[in-house]
Amino acid sequence: MTYDGFQDCDFIIEGVFEEMGIKQKIFGELEAVCKPECLFLTNTSSLDVAEMGKNLKDPCRVVGFHFFNPIAMLPLVEIIRTDKTSDVTLATAFDIAKKIKKTPVLVKNAAGFLVNRILLAWNDGIFKCIDEGADFMQVDNAIHDLGYPMSPFTLAGLVGPAIALHVQETLNKSWPDRFPVSAGLKNLVAKGKKSLLVFTDKGVDIDPEIKAGWPQGNKKFTDDEIREVVLSRVAVEIRHILDEGVVASPKDVDTGVIMGAGWPFFMGGITPYLDYKGISEKATGKKFHPNGFLAIEK
Repeated sequence: MTYDGFQDCDFIIEGVFEEMGIKQKIFGELEAVCKPECLFLTNTSSLDVAEMGKNLKDPCRVVGFHFFNPIAMLPLVEIIRTDKTSDVTLATAFDIAKKIKKTPVLVKNAAGFLVNRILLAWNDGIFKCIDEGADFMQVDNAIHDLGYPMSPFTLAGLVGPAIALHVQETLNKSWPDRFPVSAGLKNLVAKGKKSLLVFTDKGVDIDPEIKAGWPQGNKKFTDDEIREVVLSRVAVEIRHILDEGVVASPKDVDTGVIMGAGWPFFMGGITPYLDYKGISEKATGKKFHPNGFLAIEK
């Protein structure tokens, strides 16, 4: 690979494979050929942005700039600031997002950032139901019925199970008690599966090979019970995200989940929905909006 033509770039967006060593190598090579004011933006989905730029002479030029699939449809970009990212770099990243018609949300440099951490908590709730015995397609349909544009298993096929496993393993290193690595997910990735779903003469169904390799109990669930398990797990993670200062407010969470994960507009944000359903209080002990969703945040 050569870097001909990179000398005059004002900014570069890196989107190579999620391997820290490769990303550090590329940024190091770019620093050697790019002008000093060129900014390095990384599209990493979960890796430590500060670690990515630690070997550079000028790590203040590095900032996270995380898109969401499908990029043409989902307007969110997470802008991840490290303790080295300069104000100029941050402001420029926001300006770039605006110019390419994306919706930026400022996020702390923490494992999984914002939306992927919520999506992995979502998956954790889904896998918990399946592990205990819920039917795969019942779970997929029960969550899809919340109003998402696509079902969880359809989204998993679009993103790729290997990416989902990688992010899960990254979060497991930080919070092993809340993000256990799914044995079923590891099995399907080991088998080279690109999707959980297959087309049959009766329609879409779970891949029988995946089902056979997924350890399950025999507990039965109603659709409402499945939704409560999953939404409760998400509520707990959102509470941790806010307590850790990953984003500034519940409304940033709502923006991220609507613009980056397809949460249905007609239901409002996920945090007022969890308040309305009583799940936030039941799962975390308090509402996300104790004074009401429309109250001015202080």
